[in-house]
Amino acid sequence: MLYRSRFLSNDFLKEETMSALPQLTPEQIQQYAQWLNQLQQDWKAMLSYWYKDIQAVQTEIYQTVLSRLPPSERVCLLVYCAQELLKGRNRSAHALTVALLRKNLPVSSREAVWLLSTVFADAPEGGRTVWYSYPVMALLKHIEKHIGTVTDGELRDALQLAYQRVSTSNIKSLEVTVLEQKLQQLLGVQVETVEFFCDDAFAKAHGKALAALPAQQRVVWSKIFTHAVGAKASKPSAVFLKTMRTYIDELGEAVFKQQVTDWFTWICYTKGLSCHDIDRTRDDWWGYWMCTKGEPVAEDNLYLIKCLVWSCALCADEALLATLNALALRCYAKVKGVGMSPLTNIGNACLYVFAQSGLSGMKYLSRLLLRVKANNIRKIIDKYINEAAERYGVSRQTIEDMGVEGFGLDENGARTETFDSGHSCRLQITGVGKSSLEWFKADGSPQKTVPAAVKEQHAEQLKALKLQQKNLNMTLTTQRDRLDRMMRSEQRMVWDYFQEYYWHHGVMGWLARGLIWRFFQDENDTQGVAAFYVDGEWVNHAGESVDVVAYSQVMLWHPVTAEAAEVLAWRKLLAEKQIQQPFKQAYREIYLITDAELKTRTYSNRFAAHILKQHQCINLAKGRGWNGGLQWWEDSGKQNSVTLALPEYGLCVEFWTIGVGSATSDSGMLLYAATDQVRFYRESDGDRPMNLVDVPVLVFSEVMRDVDLFVGVASVGNDPDWHDNGGLPQYRDYWQNYSFGALVGEVAKNRKAVLETLLPRLKISKVAHIEDNFLVVQGKIRTYKIHIGSGNILMSPNDQYLCIVPDHSKKDPTKGLFVPFEGDAMLSLVLSKAMLLADESKITDPTILSQISG
Repeated sequence: MLYRSRFLSNDFLKEETMSALPQLTPEQIQQYAQWLNQLQQDWKAMLSYWYKDIQAVQTEIYQTVLSRLPPSERVCLLVYCAQELLKGRNRSAHALTVALLRKNLPVSSREAVWLLSTVFADAPEGGRTVWYSYPVMALLKHIEKHIGTVTDGELRDALQLAYQRVSTSNIKSLEVTVLEQKLQQLLGVQVETVEFFCDDAFAKAHGKALAALPAQQRVVWSKIFTHAVGAKASKPSAVFLKTMRTYIDELGEAVFKQQVTDWFTWICYTKGLSCHDIDRTRDDWWGYWMCTKGEPVAEDNLYLIKCLVWSCALCADEALLATLNALALRCYAKVKGVGMSPLTNIGNACLYVFAQSGLSGMKYLSRLLLRVKANNIRKIIDKYINEAAERYGVSRQTIEDMGVEGFGLDENGARTETFDSGHSCRLQITGVGKSSLEWFKADGSPQKTVPAAVKEQHAEQLKALKLQQKNLNMTLTTQRDRLDRMMRSEQRMVWDYFQEYYWHHGVMGWLARGLIWRFFQDENDTQGVAAFYVDGEWVNHAGESVDVVAYSQVMLWHPVTAEAAEVLAWRKLLAEKQIQQPFKQAYREIYLITDAELKTRTYSNRFAAHILKQHQCINLAKGRGWNGGLQWWEDSGKQNSVTLALPEYGLCVEFWTIGVGSATSDSGMLLYAATDQVRFYRESDGDRPMNLVDVPVLVFSEVMRDVDLFVGVASVGNDPDWHDNGGLPQYRDYWQNYSFGALVGEVAKNRKAVLETLLPRLKISKVAHIEDNFLVVQGKIRTYKIHIGSGNILMSPNDQYLCIVPDHSKKDPTKGLFVPFEGDAMLSLVLSKAMLLADESKITDPTILSQISG
């Protein structure tokens, strides 16, 4: 046991010990002073802003002289630097100390006493205490490596002095806590108490439980916490992981995984920052809010959590990977008015674990790539996936295909789970992002609810099943979006590969059965044949049987490669069979080069001069694989671009926008942007745009479809409140024209075509019809014209504007109605407004009624 009352000053060290310590000679002092001065001069010569933290290892004097000194001379130089630091701030001395202690330092017991007694000495008059800004942990690691645990003698006295200084200090931080524990370990004191590094919400929630763990577990957790001080890098070192492996084995892998899972889950479901309830300060100069704190895990404990996440790479199973996926999404969640969460580094640690977990981790990286919008995070994910592809010697698409979990489903997207109680449950895919659990009694008869015996006797199995259902739903959406993006590609799959990773796969098989595929005999076959699987056989657009086994290569069919008659025939076949595709394929919009684009040659203005909500546009773009950043308030009037890389074709695309207005978010980002040109570039041509006629037809169509989507969804013309809430006065004519003028883009025109086929089957068909660009509804009080492009409404006879704010909690009006594809939110919005206005007597919202009666 250590008695802190004894450790009052260096007087605790015996007088004979102090007098016997080495002393620097005048010649050494003079030489060391010259070296420090030269180090500073070298650093100044390297940078125009030399006040940046000095990196001693980059200087010439260090590389040629100081790094080559023998260990005993380095000890003397370290003592000199510590003495200089005692006198006051000395940037060169501190930088050199850090550099010297990074190298292996064989140190004797006497040399260790000399260094410790200097570093922990009382500050002289006018001087400063050194130890709390000194790399003491690095020094202690050299002592631990070359000397080990100290049981008696002068070095023990020196370590006790150091422990007294640290433990009685008023400074509380991660470094100080870990330093105190490391000193106890060197003194041979078994540390049975363990505490989190700071008193944040996380520590308050789990501190008592941590202190109540069995003594042996607390000892190991103390070692883990001490080790966590090294978790400040972007990736763990091999030494770090090797040490953690020994601690996990000592603690027990199951115990470790259960404990970290509890902690990670708490973070996932604990409310963090919001722009309303965080502690924040207003910057009077810039005029916007600055976030100061608010997340449940503060900085010091953040390093600990990151260390624990890294360590999961040593023992991750499927359940732990699923927990880490949820943790990553929580840490990457952007905060409205604030930006990225301070927990981002924890999310990055999760990515590292996924990258180290083989194909099991790839599915989570692929899933996160579609969910995460931050450019820097997406680059990390891309890098990990590309590295995995190189490691396995396959393409990136193959890595993504191999990483898709099948959930034990059969080709039709179903599987049966049995319970010892005799009950069974059928997990069945019912749609994109949707699945059902159907329960059966022991005799096979259906049961509507979860059996009581399953709840009571098989709670863990039931919990795991529901978790799988949740992950299945997310995977369906992720893979649907990936297949949709594959419509840009002309890469073919060999037949066996298609069978293994698509047709006979539990998830991909269900999605693949809703799509039209194109089959080729070999690489020289440029025509191929399109076929769809229905009623147990492959058929072409005319419904004729196709022997696809005779073909060796497969790819997704794209309507831009087909004649108009064939596309219409496919649509008719799908309608007759009541088949809903997972995304628009047969009904996919096609974009061909216009006469105006032939004249402009190197750029397209087809979607120029629209006003978009900047944040919504950027989020949509990132969801489609584009990259771009928000413009700040000072960027108003300046050009920005959203870019798409197409490595398969060696192309890059730019969609230009210009920041407009002065309206900003709380974080200072512009709210609106005006659209400009779309340009294509060859990677080999640098900044020189290519002629649009040279762009592959499929690529041009898909890129322009993306831009149409950005405009169609993010345009302020879709916002029923925009013209009344201030908006941008100079652009109110644009809002009027977009809201009620000609349909913009192929998406809106395609929506009109679909409505024409749906309307006769709707219950409002007798009071609704399509007229020009409107779905016209004859109500009992007034006639309403719903614009098919924007969803905005005019009322006859005077074309008075009717504002109805969408209620997204209402059920989808297309539910139970055959729609040939999923994913058009505006189609659902137009139909929901039409059904509401067809019978005004059912409207209860006073704001709507006052407009109708007015």
